[in-house]
Amino acid sequence: NFSAKISIAFAFGFIDKTTFDDLQIVRKLRNKFAHSSGKLSFDDGEVKSQINNMHCFKLAVQEFPRRFSPGSDGEPDEWKMRADGYIRLNKAAFSIAVKDLSMRIKFSSMIRDLKVHGLPLPEAFAMFKDVYDS
Repeated sequence: NFSAKISIAFAFGFIDKTTFDDLQIVRKLRNKFAHSSGKLSFDDGEVKSQINNMHCFKLAVQEFPRRFSPGSDGEPDEWKMRADGYIRLNKAAFSIAVKDLSMRIKFSSMIRDLKVHGLPLPEAFAMFKDVYDS
């Protein structure tokens, strides 16, 4: 199962604590969406709260200067917002966060090897500075 694979990857040092924590959130969200009997969206309060705790989500949000989320007063006119160049933040940034998380898993051992051999972190991998510094 996914939970066991995440734990094994962390135990063997294939992923760092930040990646482990983000994967746990993805696992919980996947279960929530898969087993929900009602309507569930990325704008649901509990879903938003979990997503907002992801390290990779916090980085991904920075990539979206024009964004919107439904406020407490209800849904904005989504079609108008899209026509004006805005994107719905939670779902879009979560998608980017999962992509970044997969890259983090893919490159983390290489990044740690750079540090072990005294090589600098290439600028293209600046988003993984926390892995390099750990």
